[in-house]
Amino acid sequence: MIEKMDYAMIPNGFAHCFNGDCKNADHCLRHQIVRFIPDELWSVSVVNPARTSFDGECEAFMVDTPLKNAVGMDHLFDRIPCYEAKCIKQSLLTMYGKNKFYQFKRKERAFSPEDQHYIRQVFLSYGVEEEPVFDSWQTGYQWVKG
Repeated sequence: MIEKMDYAMIPNGFAHCFNGDCKNADHCLRHQIVRFIPDELWSVSVVNPARTSFDGECEAFMVDTPLKNAVGMDHLFDRIPCYEAKCIKQSLLTMYGKNKFYQFKRKERAFSPEDQHYIRQVFLSYGVEEEPVFDSWQTGYQWVKG
């Protein structure tokens, strides 16, 4: 169960669920955020109650487990030989595109655990066994159903 949350981190339009009787309510992100709705907020998006279920077999269910996201890559290539660093950077540009790559670089977007794993695999594919070095870490939630 989520004990504390800054409601500002919830994306606009993220659907809330008010079905407290669901057996997964204590671990559903959509239900957990309901407790943090600010009083001054006029309205929120809601999952259609007809589409929820009480048995926990709900297609709207999203796990409330926090993720450890990496932020920034100012030193990602510092300890890597020049040729491998260029190849790795090109692989990341190919995978993410220029916009997303530079959003990561400018710290406008965090690296999800899946992104971190992908970067680790790219490092390994170029013979770099050292762990990727990110600038900092933040705890967050997966707001998009995967």
